[in-house]
Amino acid sequence: MESMQSDVGGSLQVDKTEASVHHCVNVHWDFSNSVYVLNSRDFIGVFEVGDSGFENILDRKEKGENSIKHGSIKWRLKAEGFDKHTTVVNFCYFQSDGVLLLKSPTLVVINPEFQSDIQSQILPSLAQNIELISIEVYDVHCTGLHWRFHYPNPVLEFHLTHPNKAPSLPHHGQKVTSTVLSMTINPRWRETFTFTALP
Repeated sequence: MESMQSDVGGSLQVDKTEASVHHCVNVHWDFSNSVYVLNSRDFIGVFEVGDSGFENILDRKEKGENSIKHGSIKWRLKAEGFDKHTTVVNFCYFQSDGVLLLKSPTLVVINPEFQSDIQSQILPSLAQNIELISIEVYDVHCTGLHWRFHYPNPVLEFHLTHPNKAPSLPHHGQKVTSTVLSMTINPRWRETFTFTALP
């Protein structure tokens, strides 16, 4: 179980680093060593990494019960909002007035239905005997990333696009994002990134 500390002296934890939609993760908050007074209207939201604007919130739940300084929520990942194969998210703990207090480590959410949708869009428009292939990219690493003021928190983003300006097919535009690695100039992602494409 990983956690991220905040200036208010609390922590927000998630018990997995990867999960699929329709499955559950446990999200745990702990303000035992904090002077912050919890409110029953405090809430936790799910956001794509780098975006904590309320207009783009993927899901939210109220904490409930004023006096509890620590607790957990069993959070079922709904498919709504996860409209690509891989989405990297944070859970964010907010005061009732919308002030962000805590942010969890990243969670990679997989929506396998997205790849199936791509295949169902491509096949009707092409010869039925053409089989799609899966492209897998794995063990991506680099050394000596440039940094100016502090060590970077690198993240990968892969896009499947058409090399020319020809009309794109439905499988173009796939985007896969890695987990965010903390404080390193020599990152190595031990993940497999999968795309569906024509042979």
